[in-house]
Amino acid sequence: MEFIENLNTKEDWDSGLEDVSQTKEFADSQEGEGQLYFCHKEKNKAIIIIKKKILNIFSRAQIFTNSVNKEFLKEIFNDLKKKGIPYARIGNTMFGFKNELKFPGSNLIERNTFIINLSKSEDDIWNNFNKKLRNSIRKAEKENVKIEEIKEEGNLKEYYELSLKTEKRIKEIKGRKTFAIQKYEFFKKVFNENIGRFLVARYNGKIIAGALFLVWADKTIYFQSFSSVEHTPKQAPSLLQWEAIKKFKKEGLKKYDLGGVTINLEPSDSRYWVYEFKRKFNGELQKFYNLEVILSPFKKKIQDKVASIIYGNIKYTS
Repeated sequence: MEFIENLNTKEDWDSGLEDVSQTKEFADSQEGEGQLYFCHKEKNKAIIIIKKKILNIFSRAQIFTNSVNKEFLKEIFNDLKKKGIPYARIGNTMFGFKNELKFPGSNLIERNTFIINLSKSEDDIWNNFNKKLRNSIRKAEKENVKIEEIKEEGNLKEYYELSLKTEKRIKEIKGRKTFAIQKYEFFKKVFNENIGRFLVARYNGKIIAGALFLVWADKTIYFQSFSSVEHTPKQAPSLLQWEAIKKFKKEGLKKYDLGGVTINLEPSDSRYWVYEFKRKFNGELQKFYNLEVILSPFKKKIQDKVASIIYGNIKYTS
């Protein structure tokens, strides 16, 4: 097995993949995040992004894979170690693998998400919503909030600039390491590769909320969003999700993934309110897992120490 830097046959690579994060298209969108590699052995496939800092000691690897084959993963970890990479993680807050995987020297991270079954009738999906959510959607409709999809690449710039405003607001409240959106090139690439669908909510012609959905096979995942604090009472995000559900159902998709949530939090934690918003759709709560592997304990300690000095008690992870 070898690390391939340039992959030209995306049709062969994408064959049989069920998760958008493992595709050639998604990998290409991550190019600006670090050095991109493809690894495969028989049906086992992995996309590896090596994120290098000023010194190699601060490098780390992000891995997206369809495999839970320990020998395949062990080869990847060994190669990363030879490259001097001290830390690797499979998956992130949105993507991972369905079953628990135990690996020597690793830490298994349990994550959760809500999945709505789009095979159900529209009425059944609607009636299953929390009553407060249905009222929020009705309010947005009464306020004449309109939902539309971005169809031209040229309109992405406004979407991105509004996303940056949300990023800035969150960082001012929670600190600069707590939240960051992808670079503009990511948004442009997922749009052009047709795996990213951008929906926006307008009020009096002005965009007041937006969301990015990644689409692959029979599934869509709510990946990123922004909203205007000024227009919070309009309840645009609730209507946007409902219109997206109806849209993707009509297109024949079967699963609507509301994106990763953190459970069992106190209301004082801002992530609690993300969970509460998504919970109201009453999708099925499902687990998935990430795996983090420390390839060099000494270098990882240095990473954590430097990160704590710069950002406070936040671990330096992917």
